[in-house]
Amino acid sequence: MVLVGRDFRIRRLTKQAEKTLNLSAADLGRPIAHLQLGALVPDLESLLKQTIDNVAAVEREFRDHLGHWFSLRIRPYKTMENKIDGAILTLIDIDSIKRAKRMAEDIVATTREPLLVLDAELRIQAASRSFYKLFQFVPETTANRLLYELGHGQWNNPDLRQRLQEILQKDESFSDYLIEQEFEGLGRRIMLLNARRLAQDEERKPLILLAIEDVTVREKQKSALVAQAEEIGRTEELTRANRNKDEFLAMLAHELRNPLAPLANAIEIIASPDIDAHYIEEARKVAQRQVKHLTRLIDDLLDISRITQHKIELRKTRVELASILKGAAELSRSHLQVRGQTLDFPIPEQSIYVEADDTRLEQVFGNLLNNASKFSDNGAVISLYVEASKLEDQTKQAVVRVWDTGIGIDPEVLPHVFDLFVQGNRSLDRSHGGLGIGLTLVRQLVELHGGTVEAHSEGTGRGSEFIVQLPVLLDPVVEAQGPREEGEPTSVPAASRRRILVVDDHEDSVTMMAAILRSRGYEVATARTGIAALEIAPKFSPEIIILDIGLPEIDGYEIARRFRKLPATGRTFIIALSGYGTQQDRTRTHEAGFDYHLTKPVAPLELFHLLSRL
Repeated sequence: MVLVGRDFRIRRLTKQAEKTLNLSAADLGRPIAHLQLGALVPDLESLLKQTIDNVAAVEREFRDHLGHWFSLRIRPYKTMENKIDGAILTLIDIDSIKRAKRMAEDIVATTREPLLVLDAELRIQAASRSFYKLFQFVPETTANRLLYELGHGQWNNPDLRQRLQEILQKDESFSDYLIEQEFEGLGRRIMLLNARRLAQDEERKPLILLAIEDVTVREKQKSALVAQAEEIGRTEELTRANRNKDEFLAMLAHELRNPLAPLANAIEIIASPDIDAHYIEEARKVAQRQVKHLTRLIDDLLDISRITQHKIELRKTRVELASILKGAAELSRSHLQVRGQTLDFPIPEQSIYVEADDTRLEQVFGNLLNNASKFSDNGAVISLYVEASKLEDQTKQAVVRVWDTGIGIDPEVLPHVFDLFVQGNRSLDRSHGGLGIGLTLVRQLVELHGGTVEAHSEGTGRGSEFIVQLPVLLDPVVEAQGPREEGEPTSVPAASRRRILVVDDHEDSVTMMAAILRSRGYEVATARTGIAALEIAPKFSPEIIILDIGLPEIDGYEIARRFRKLPATGRTFIIALSGYGTQQDRTRTHEAGFDYHLTKPVAPLELFHLLSRL
């Protein structure tokens, strides 16, 4: 290290500087440009003047007379009075780094596999000869170019750019990433990409090594083999696909129609003039309950493969079984009333708790009660009983019985009553115009809860009984409704007057969201596109942003990233609003800069509960 004054004369130097630059104490006071370093760096005085005048550090690499590489770093020297009184020169030995870089460049240049070395901006720092040969580029028009600007933009792949940038941001790598598109001079090709971060010294910016392999022939051969295998089993596959389609459509209709009937009735009651307020309140509760039920069903129906393969996700909590049965009875009340039937349902004296998805179990017992009503005469009595009993292994089970005096079940049909689409006129649902899937769903859902279901009948005209057994939770200190799931507050919290920006391209959605927020005292601004939101935000300075993901032109992920870069919204609480709510979706919104994720449709109470905590 050497300290020079404004006159570029040496004032101080370290022992290492004496050794490296062949200096001594006798050189103090001499102009540094007149010594050995000045010969190695001809524009040394110019660099010193630039540093002192601009108060900015500069760096220059050079080689000594033996070919050894050094890095000269010059920075301003400040006195105790904060005045610029010269410069400090630091010499760093970078010979090993330069040689390693040269070796790496030689390896990249000579390897048979197309390789690229990219910097943090995805500019090409080095490329192998095989890269130039395959893609018909030349070094003069490739070096220091942005990857996605090469050719006619064939490398301008947004997903690839994001993956490459994440390598540096998260210190990750990716393997076996396939892209298929038109390449200039090559035609349509399939490329296999592998990338990882290159280790650098701490003071240097990281680099990316991108390996490219043309796998067009291999992938086409693989596709041909797959096509051949599919052709061999095409008849069986088509049959299975057709059956899955029919199962899905039947299940869709069956699960959606049940809640639609009470919803339609509730709307009719609310719209009726001069109706008692008590009935309006009851209708509102029914509508609220059925909307919740429909929402949960839609969550499952979004994944068609899961439904057709009977993979239904349960959301279990500790609940009192009687409360579930009351809900099921409420779901079936319209069926019973239409036929003038009565439900005999004595409430058990002792509470019985189970770990269950309350919506799904309501669906189970609702289906059983609806079947009992459908296959019984007008004016009949349907019985619903629940009790707790011990099995032979001393485990405690809840036993629920649904009994009717209806048409009963033929002995030949009884073993198949829970099968899906049994052949012939054996299914009770088939004989009465049903879809033949209700009892299949009952069995699947009960078994997913760790329970069993049985059907009993003494024959045609002798009625039927369905018995469901479920494991009992032995902990008696449990609230009747169990822990409430997040997003189910019991009351609307008070709102403070805060500024909220709502961004959604759906006109009705943004209008209704704004209206309900304003009704609670919030100051609301709205935008139908991400670009409009970015223009509004700096003027409105929102404290909270509710941002839809599926926006036109620029999606919500990118808009959230841009919000984070704006001074007005860099620290604003941003809530994602999306129709997708899987863990993967939530992870992606978090990575984009969102603070919270809400799944459509969001209940007003859930939204207000969240806003009250901010």
